[in-house]
Parts: sequence; structure tokens; C-alpha cells
Amino acid sequence: MRYTTDVHIHCYTKKDLTKRNNDLPYVLPQPYPLADHVRQLIALGFPPYLICNVHLSILSDSRHVFASLNQFEQLKNITPQLRESRILGFIKADSEYATEQFLD
Repeated sequence: MRYTTDVHIHCYTKKDLTKRNNDLPYVLPQPYPLADHVRQLIALGFPPYLICNVHLSILSDSRHVFASLNQFEQLKNITPQLRESRILGFIKADSEYATEQFLD
């Protein structure tokens, strides 16, 4: 079986985007849930070996990244093609946000 590695993706839901004020100079992107992304890869014959979900800079926190980690574990339990797959989450790089208290 062939595997693929996603080195930089942004997975987020409509719920994540609704937390954002409409103060951007452009239209908000469409939701891009992790489950949809994984299903597309599998349908193309490329189940992911490693996914790196990165903080979406227009969001104030990285809760969507943490949510994707949980969602991926749930997907692994019901999707045989993901048994060997892994996910990494890259959170907002801000010393006021990425504190030990938040990450604990």
C-alpha cells in the first residue's frame, strides 16, 4: 500500500470559523474538516502515513488543532487504512498562549 505525508495542512470546522470576527479583509475560507481530508486521500489510494495539522493563523487559539488530534484517533478506530498513521499538531507560537498550564 502506498502512503502519503501531509507536511502542512489546516483542518478546521465551521464551528471554529464562527469564533472569528468578520474583521478580515477577505472572505473566510470554507471549513476543511480532518475527516473529509483523510477520506479524500484514502479514496485516491493514498492513506496518510503522517499528517501535520498546523494552527490556522486567523484563529485566536489552537483548539482546532487539539480537536483534530482527538478526531484522528476516532477515525483510526473505524478506518483500517489508518492503523499505521500518525498525526502531529502545531499550535500557535505565542508565549502568552502556549504556556505549560494550557498544554498540560
